[in-house]
Amino acid sequence: MRDWQIILAAGRPWSDGKPLAESSVRTLTGALSALFNAAVSNGHISRNPVAGVRRRTAANKPVEPHTVLTVEQLWALIDAADEPVRTMLILGATAGLRAGEVGGLRVRSVDISRKAVDVTEQADGAYSSWGWRPLKSDTSRRTIPLPASTLTAIRTHLDRQPDYAPAEPLFRTLHGGQWSSAHLGREWRKVADKADVEGHTWHSLRHAYASRLIAAGSSVTVVQNRLGHASASVTLGVYSHLMPNDDERTCEVFDGLL
Repeated sequence: MRDWQIILAAGRPWSDGKPLAESSVRTLTGALSALFNAAVSNGHISRNPVAGVRRRTAANKPVEPHTVLTVEQLWALIDAADEPVRTMLILGATAGLRAGEVGGLRVRSVDISRKAVDVTEQADGAYSSWGWRPLKSDTSRRTIPLPASTLTAIRTHLDRQPDYAPAEPLFRTLHGGQWSSAHLGREWRKVADKADVEGHTWHSLRHAYASRLIAAGSSVTVVQNRLGHASASVTLGVYSHLMPNDDERTCEVFDGLL
């Protein structure tokens, strides 16, 4: 079990060496543990082999400035995408939503009059049907202000779909299903290949969003709340490298003192 977890996180040989995110490894481990628990309850095995394996915890890996998506790359991705993925990319880049959160948005989630989107749930992962489940954590529940350009894109999207009811998914697949994070991840790879943007995932939109908040002078608390992080320490652990450098200013303090 430990070796399996390491392979998933380090790079899967059956998937061109691509690794899974720590959160995905934990999700798969939990699902497998549930299956083994059922097998124990039914008397097929004596114990759950996952129970003795320490759960992997996600490290707050810092984001280096040179790895953040540029404005040119963002536009290349948006221009390479078809609807509704184009509008979903715009929303992800200007609101910092996770892929599952975008898939879980309902029509009523976007309030045009308040110029904001309410993030209250996420897609349950089955894009062939509609379903919702709780967010990653309580702090993931949040309201995010939207710029006028994003509101215009969403309004245009809804104008094309006048039959969408308030409680129904805001975005739907070609066959009317709900977008899952896995389905959106596959679509991202297609768009990224077309746009010639390498080394990025949907999560890169969150990093780009956070980096621009920081560049605009937003506090750690604002960035934490907008991204739905559990604590400010998580935000600092990931984005401290993007914070303004105070080296020169602090040195000037001592130059004037001595």
